[in-house]
Amino acid sequence: MKDEKNVTLRYFVVGIVVAATIVAGFVYFTQNPKTEIDIKDESVLSGNIIEGNATITEEEVVQAPDFTRPLSFGAGMDTDIRTLLQRKFDDLQAVLKENPLSFNAWVEIGTLRKTTGDYAGAAEDWHYIAKVYPNSTVPFDNLGDLYMNFIKNYPQAEENFKASIAFSPGNIHAYQQLFSLYTIYGYKADTSAAADLIAKGLAANPGNETLLQLKQQLETGSSQ
Repeated sequence: MKDEKNVTLRYFVVGIVVAATIVAGFVYFTQNPKTEIDIKDESVLSGNIIEGNATITEEEVVQAPDFTRPLSFGAGMDTDIRTLLQRKFDDLQAVLKENPLSFNAWVEIGTLRKTTGDYAGAAEDWHYIAKVYPNSTVPFDNLGDLYMNFIKNYPQAEENFKASIAFSPGNIHAYQQLFSLYTIYGYKADTSAAADLIAKGLAANPGNETLLQLKQQLETGSSQ
């Protein structure tokens, strides 16, 4: 039975790593059509994305987290899973040594840290890349999920989902997550936050079926 559980967990972790790679790559190449600029200094400056590139300005210095800091594995983690995650981590470190501004690598390293239970480390990585690529919704969506479902810091979850929506009003996933925060999780349950959110979403996305379904749930008193 123990072996069966380990095999199941192993496939689950493999799925997380593969999915993170696919999603990060898809988002980067669809939202950021040009290649990333090559900056060798780990301390970079914040800026805006112009046609997919991180634009370096002199407004604010953003210190990069230490991407070489080892993963923190729990004592009970299966050896094969540790090996798989470590191998992926080593590959991502090699990418960041060549290009410290690699969007995909920072997103994926954050995912690895989250997978091993290092939530603070994941948050640090994603907060950093959100500053370097402030017009990408991916770091904000990841942070929203992390704060809502793992750290249980609901104000931070709300802030990040709202930031994602601000940058991309058509990001229906962020509306869904924020709606769950207000209804299923009960954050701001005694306010009009959920109704206001749906009204805002429909104003930006008229006739969207998902948002209309959420509106119906509010009207019928069901958040499931």
